[in-house]
Amino acid sequence: MKTEIIVIGAGVCGLTAACLLKRAGFRVEIVEARNRVGGRILTLQNPLKGDPVELGAELVHGLPEETRRWLDPEKDLEAREGDFLIFEGGQLTQSPAYFEQISGVMERLSQITQHDLSFQDWLEQQTDYSAQLKDWVTGYIQGYHGADASDISGAALREIERESQEVDAVEGAQFFRGGQSRLLDRLIRELNQPILLNHVVKKVSWSQQGAEVSFTDSSIQPIQAKKILVTVPIGVLQAPSQSPGAIDFEPPLPSEFASALSFFKMGTALKMNFVFKSSPWSRDSKNSHFAMILDTTPGAYFRVWWRRGKNQIVGWQGGPSTLLTLTQSEVQKNALEQLARIFKTSEKELERELQGSYVFNWSDDPFSRGVYPYIRVGGLGATQTLARPIGNVLYFAGDATCLGAYLGTINGAMISATNAAQFIVR
Repeated sequence: MKTEIIVIGAGVCGLTAACLLKRAGFRVEIVEARNRVGGRILTLQNPLKGDPVELGAELVHGLPEETRRWLDPEKDLEAREGDFLIFEGGQLTQSPAYFEQISGVMERLSQITQHDLSFQDWLEQQTDYSAQLKDWVTGYIQGYHGADASDISGAALREIERESQEVDAVEGAQFFRGGQSRLLDRLIRELNQPILLNHVVKKVSWSQQGAEVSFTDSSIQPIQAKKILVTVPIGVLQAPSQSPGAIDFEPPLPSEFASALSFFKMGTALKMNFVFKSSPWSRDSKNSHFAMILDTTPGAYFRVWWRRGKNQIVGWQGGPSTLLTLTQSEVQKNALEQLARIFKTSEKELERELQGSYVFNWSDDPFSRGVYPYIRVGGLGATQTLARPIGNVLYFAGDATCLGAYLGTINGAMISATNAAQFIVR
């Protein structure tokens, strides 16, 4: 089988790029390892006749033009309404100063101008911050970036946070009405052609004259093309040869690409979704209308909870965590214990009201190997290297090739897809 361009990966990046390339008149084939499209978007539409449950990407952080062109913000997006609360000392209280204090710390990252160092090493040098504030900001870094604070680049965070403030990517994040699968549906309709699912790529053979993609299933014939656009997550590109989902390149990718790749790591996180018959938080009118709860209790299983719709609550624990080693039933039990403490009720009462629980560990998925990428110390320029075409035959795109507020986001994936398509068209 022959075509002009093969797009590897049918996540939002691959779908966006394929749409743009098809608009430009190219013949495109999309191959996807899973039996579904969407990558790290995984929406369960109205599983209990309520709001959609997002097992993967959920929030839209800012709205660049590359994303805006695919949606109507007024119709498609809704704000996170409610107060930001802190659970501390066994009590829920409002904390309007939380983000203000976090922002103050992050703004000081502009001091990193010469030698890069990890965020944790930089934070330890700030002697005028209280232990509580350091704990808050470390939790924020691990939660928002899914990163190990001792490994993530302070210089990269400086750039990310600076732009995040400009586009209001954190506090201004919004939900996609009806779930992010609505965005996928829109891209699929635009593409209007079959997507080759269950096509696990084994090897990409390439030269200046073109490339060939072969698959782990020997019954699937290889596909030849003039150009290849690879949109799989960084974790898949880093996977050891012969491991599930790993892709071999023949000849190997240039040393500068491999070096840039080593400066990335896939972040880890666990996400817990509970759907209740009635909301347990509505019994206390003082704190019933919340957008997010930060649990500062030492050893808290989930550091952050947010409300989705009327009766759904989502727990999130980013960065290194013992939760990642637990079974789903153990995670659910621990999470219900935590919610019982926060809302001053009993686990049995929560269990009686529980309609459904959903948890997904993206680190266990061989075609993701984590939630989203972060940049390690010394890797500030790595994003540009990964986005650079190799021999006008191989192209790479994804949420790791967009430094700034949109690194590791749906926006970053769509910006990267747009840039890659433009490279190919030129």
